[in-house]
Amino acid sequence: MLLLAATTVNRAGRWVSRASGCEQEQRSYEIDRGAGGFQRFRQALRFTDLVDRTGLPKATLHRILSTLLEERLLHFDGTSKSYRLGIRLITWAHNTWHGLDIRHIAAEELKHLGELTNETIHLAILDGERTVYVDKHESSQQVRMYSAVGKTGPVHCTGVGKVIAAFLEPTEREALVGQLSFDRYTASTITDPRLFMTELDSIRESGYGRDEREHEDEIRCIAAPVLDHQGRSVASISISAPAYRISDDKIEQWLPQLLESVRKVSENYARILR
Repeated sequence: MLLLAATTVNRAGRWVSRASGCEQEQRSYEIDRGAGGFQRFRQALRFTDLVDRTGLPKATLHRILSTLLEERLLHFDGTSKSYRLGIRLITWAHNTWHGLDIRHIAAEELKHLGELTNETIHLAILDGERTVYVDKHESSQQVRMYSAVGKTGPVHCTGVGKVIAAFLEPTEREALVGQLSFDRYTASTITDPRLFMTELDSIRESGYGRDEREHEDEIRCIAAPVLDHQGRSVASISISAPAYRISDDKIEQWLPQLLESVRKVSENYARILR
């Protein structure tokens, strides 16, 4: 937060200075006074709390908050009249900290699952309020799910999105859910945030999630999270196929292999971080 208060972000996503010379020195002084408050910005805080914690003039603080809200680096809860970290900031911080090529780490297990099931295997990560497919192992079957590396999808109705959301830290999970639009794609799509949170709790208990024709009418999938050394989701792996080809028996057959694959990828990922 200290860096954010001293800088802003242009539309190209680059950090740029908001002041120079004496003006920047004054801003740095103000930021130093408020650093303690921003560094402890782990829970939602009201404007008056931020004024007290940072020691910044109200006008200066309001200007900083307005910029961060515009860039989705902060989120304002209109009900509680409080500010918390925005999902865009959380995603950037996470991607910086875990700046590894997850595709390389997961490639062998994607291939293994693809050969085992002969269905489409996806590796996905969270990008803001969407999931993005960063790698896949294509099914050789004539009828298969259409997808492409780089394609994005919603969080609330895809297997890969739900398991990533379920294994985020609580504050991150709440921030993400609070910004989802919950659009309906099929008759099975969950559009109630409360039901979605219940679904995420179930996923955390079972260790995996499903897409039961929630995003596309004819597609089912099972997915499980890739976790870092703190048990936080960094990616997810899924097995997807036309619904007529994925019976409950097949899911029971494939699930242990999927969980074993994400366990191996998670261990390799955590080992690199250490």
